[in-house]
Amino acid sequence: MKVISLAAEAEAQAVGGKAAALYRLLRHGVRVPQGFCVTVQGLERLESDEVEVALAAALATLGGGRVAVRSSAVAEDGGHQSYAGVFRTVLDVPPQLDDVRAALQAVRLSLYEASATSYRQALGLAPSAMAAIVQPMIEGESSGVMFTRDPVTGDRQLVIEAVVTGGAGSTEYVVLNFDGVLVTPAADGVSPALAPLLPALADAARACEEVLGEGQDIEWAARGGDVWILQSRPISSLT
Repeated sequence: MKVISLAAEAEAQAVGGKAAALYRLLRHGVRVPQGFCVTVQGLERLESDEVEVALAAALATLGGGRVAVRSSAVAEDGGHQSYAGVFRTVLDVPPQLDDVRAALQAVRLSLYEASATSYRQALGLAPSAMAAIVQPMIEGESSGVMFTRDPVTGDRQLVIEAVVTGGAGSTEYVVLNFDGVLVTPAADGVSPALAPLLPALADAARACEEVLGEGQDIEWAARGGDVWILQSRPISSLT
């Protein structure tokens, strides 16, 4: 299979580290946007008729809205090197086949861009192989990252960085203990847009750890009170 559902089990060598982790989260009931993965083999044969037909069929299952196209390299999101921010993500892509294929090509080519080459050379890594994820675009009212351990001290607590659209794009930093109890700032220092999401964020963080292991770096988005997990990987600074 060259184009497979994120809900279908596949080896990381075929779909990359990011997609493999999202599959495991989906299987355990974590709220992840349903989508599909173009495998390493599929991305290498992106212009073939076989892949085009499979890609068109997969796009038809997503409801016709705009999509996000994300890298999922085989070496990406590992415990010792994350490749965070190195490979391409293309957001808000029109759902037409040509537009999605162009975004997939941009993701594939990011494997060879200067940033990726420099990263590999600095860490003495061999070239990787690239797959890609296509998911419905989540227009988050709030979004951000959270860590299930403090990435600097290693303390077991939830560190949340959130961008709240309703707050003119302001960034908030919140720390909870692992039971979800607010540590800092004071309760009246959390915006009304973010405060109601904290229990769901804490639940999602604990679920990601339960499935993928202790010390997770998680990307999330929230809309209508629902928290969606877009990515979860080990905190590389702890390994």
